[in-house]
Formats: sequence, structure tokens, C-alpha cells
Amino acid sequence: MTKRVGTIAAWAPRLAGLGLALFLSLFAFEAFNGKSFADGFPAFLINLAPALLVALVLAVAWRFPAFGAVAFAILALSYAVTVRARPDWVAAISGPLLIVAVLFLVSWRNSSHVH
Repeated sequence: MTKRVGTIAAWAPRLAGLGLALFLSLFAFEAFNGKSFADGFPAFLINLAPALLVALVLAVAWRFPAFGAVAFAILALSYAVTVRARPDWVAAISGPLLIVAVLFLVSWRNSSHVH
């Protein structure tokens, strides 16, 4: 594999995971819908939990891509099972989580062949 492909394989899951955490954080702003800052802030923090969980998993996966592959796949499956009655939500949330899991798997497989 060329160095450029290796660089892409290493950075793609990290950037995708970061983008996913930022995407999920946008949903937290719904807590302010029609409420004052003081009234909406506690709900904002609660709604920020999924983005923080993804960021935490990403922080560990940054150093351990195999962990990222497994953890993001577990997050995708867990969310899909939790909201199985809403396939649109599953596609919007579990889909990207699964893509990040696959990207971390590729990153891990690529890094294990470098040595």
C-alpha cells in the first residue's frame, strides 16, 4: 500500500468520527426550542450525552483503531436496537456509526500490515 493510502486510511475514521460527534451535538440545541437559556441548559447538557459518548470512544479509538472498530459497531447496533421502530433514525445515526466502525477496521488492518 502506498504511503498516501495509508495516511488516508489512518485519518478517514478519525475525521469521520469527529464529524459524527459534531453532527450529534447539533441535536442538543433542540433543548432551547422556545425556552430561555436558563430553562433549556439542563436539557441541552442531557441531549449532549450521545455526542460526548462518541467523542470519548473516538479519543480511545484514536490510539487503538481496533477498539474503535468494535466500539463504534457496538454503538451502531445498540442504537439500532433501541429505536428499531424508527428506521429513519437508524439510518441517520446507526448508519454513520457503522461507517466509522468500518473505517476504523480498515485503519487497524492497514496499520497492522505496516510493521
